[in-house]
Amino acid sequence: MMVVKRFLLVMLVANYVWLCSVVVAQGGNAITPAASGNLSKGQVDVIIDRFAGRPFDDFQDFAFGLYNSGQAFLSREQLNSLANFAVKEPLSGKQREVMFRVLGLYSQFKYGGDALRSLKQLIEIPTVDGASMVEVAERRKKDRKRKKRSSNAAQVVATAKLLQQMSKEFGLRFRKVDDNLFEISLPFNQSKARDIALHTHIGVSDAQAKNWVVNGAKLNPYTLTKLQGNLYGRGVQDNKNAIVIVMYAMRVMVEENISLLNNVTLLVDTSDHSKHAGIVHYLETHKAPSYNVLLDGSYPVSQSTAIYAEGDKSNQPIGKNNVSEVSTSQASSNANNYRSRWGKALLRVATESLNATVAMPSEAHSALYLHAPNTLQFGLALPNEKGADPLGVEYKTVDQFLLDFQIVTEVIARIGQMRELD
Repeated sequence: MMVVKRFLLVMLVANYVWLCSVVVAQGGNAITPAASGNLSKGQVDVIIDRFAGRPFDDFQDFAFGLYNSGQAFLSREQLNSLANFAVKEPLSGKQREVMFRVLGLYSQFKYGGDALRSLKQLIEIPTVDGASMVEVAERRKKDRKRKKRSSNAAQVVATAKLLQQMSKEFGLRFRKVDDNLFEISLPFNQSKARDIALHTHIGVSDAQAKNWVVNGAKLNPYTLTKLQGNLYGRGVQDNKNAIVIVMYAMRVMVEENISLLNNVTLLVDTSDHSKHAGIVHYLETHKAPSYNVLLDGSYPVSQSTAIYAEGDKSNQPIGKNNVSEVSTSQASSNANNYRSRWGKALLRVATESLNATVAMPSEAHSALYLHAPNTLQFGLALPNEKGADPLGVEYKTVDQFLLDFQIVTEVIARIGQMRELD
């Protein structure tokens, strides 16, 4: 079968110039690629329209199918990227970037439905955090070991069990750090490679069930409901969606044997609304990851701010360092690392995928970590999107969930393979 495919690819490449001339001469519907040469939002929309719901054996099968049907709307360089990948020829830097985006599309086609089912399972565990997790943060001065379990321990244990089960199925490594944080990593992470951490959390705000009424339908906050193109449920936007998306993106890396130069790890905090007790403890007892991405805000990219303890009127940040102890160079790296190669890569992926104007990154509205180096907040909400109605009904569109899946997959592959990040 592969011999036939390679033969067809050679024939298609040979005829490509002729096909392009026909498209231009006939006033074809060729769509302009992104300025970088990568797939534009318009091209992605056409691919989704043509390929969504189709079965594919693997990524190579999808790439071949896209090449074979993309003559009228893909650029010559994009087609060359697909052809070289399909026949396992070396790829240039720009061609790799094209294939990272194609990989993102493949991921949502392959596992979009499965990811939604896993999100449903996760939402059904009501991990409402509260005073108990704040107590964990307050006790850090007295009890460095933090052996006390939170009052929502049953939900934390249930979540750990589910994520551990998913990790095993996906070929990922799972580790529970006390009851405060779960660490999920790729099996081919290397001890001497640079560490990139993607930060998420399971804690959700309590829901007033009486307010969860949409178009006359009464919804259960702790059940994922699909209604008129929207997803409803506590954690669908903040932040269980991110956990599921990252894990499925990592699954694709394993299944397709996408080798990465940098270690990529998912850190799942069991708190959040009680101000990140889990990550604070983790950073006190572990070496901080070299690069950190918080998937708990808005696109495209936001700069970091400090973490503050809930109810602390003095606005003193919790954690190993306070603001006065953060070195000038470290604070500068957080404030300016969107100018770095990896920061620019995040910015480009977001702006091209959302068809947005490249804007100067703003300061993050939610907590980030001044005491962790190279920290940026990246999605997963649209700019100026609240993710909840005035009564607190949390929602996200199905299309945006799938686009987030595409974006995160591309980001993991892209920054995971970057030789120079700074």
